Amino acid sequence: MDSLAQSLLAFRDSFYRCLDRRADALFELTDAILTAGSVPSPVHLSLATVHRRGCGSLYAALGRGRMDEGGMRGLLSRHPLGDRDPGAPPIYAVDVSVWPRCDAETSPERGYYYHPSRHFAGQPIVAGWAYQLVAQLGFERDSWVAPVDARRVRPTQDTDEVAAKQMGAERIVTMSRHEDRQKLALEFGATEIVTERGEEGAAKIKDMTDGLGAHSVVEAVGTRESMMQAIRSARPGGHVGFVGVFYGVELPLGELFFAAVHLHGGPAPVRRFLPELVDLIWDRKIAPGKVFDLTLPLEEVAEGYRAMDERRSIKTLLRP
Repeated sequence: MDSLAQSLLAFRDSFYRCLDRRADALFELTDAILTAGSVPSPVHLSLATVHRRGCGSLYAALGRGRMDEGGMRGLLSRHPLGDRDPGAPPIYAVDVSVWPRCDAETSPERGYYYHPSRHFAGQPIVAGWAYQLVAQLGFERDSWVAPVDARRVRPTQDTDEVAAKQMGAERIVTMSRHEDRQKLALEFGATEIVTERGEEGAAKIKDMTDGLGAHSVVEAVGTRESMMQAIRSARPGGHVGFVGVFYGVELPLGELFFAAVHLHGGPAPVRRFLPELVDLIWDRKIAPGKVFDLTLPLEEVAEGYRAMDERRSIKTLLRP
């Protein structure tokens, strides 16, 4: 038996050991999904050659089956793409897919998400559950990927922090000096809080990471101070993603060049979705979220901005 066949057998054996209740039915269901191709409904998977049980066991596996999620993630992480150059940096893709649950009004923690093909009241929004998939990509021009993790993203969770945990981030550090934001960050998944700013904040991150800096940094403010803090907090070869709308930011190219930091950013089409989201909030079809901690009438919009600028509020909700 060649090494590839042995590796496949070892993987299947390890996969089976991750299955708990209804293990045999789940194992055959997995084989059916991988070999049956496109099917019109789940029950058609029971007709696949590799599925030796009846259709009842398929639904029993889906309804009552259990698996070791931690063991499954560990198994996938030990099997990256086989053709990847060991010296090349790993590349991962993160994507959120929505399971539409439009008619399930009592569905637990149902959220409202963008959907390109299904619409709510003529808008590209659908009610349902969001799942975030992380997969490793290769440099070859083919469709092969190595799945790393799939996880439910709940309406109160931040997709960036979920992705960080999916990639195995042991530490998620939030930089904030305000107690209300610190509590919210910890609730969303942060593990540590740094209150220092500027050079002191970057130095604190270096101290926390044995003098190296963070692998990945998200800049979400848009000022020169926050941008330089993010760049100086990253380790050589690290990545900085800026998602805040920047203004008056001039970066020292010399420092950026010798820092060897990857800098990526791009605008989000916020205005495209604002009218639809405002309508949904007004119609009480979605909740504004835990970031809204101050409600003011529309004529006090200036006070709302002032409260956010002075950090007396995280986000202000305006009502007519």
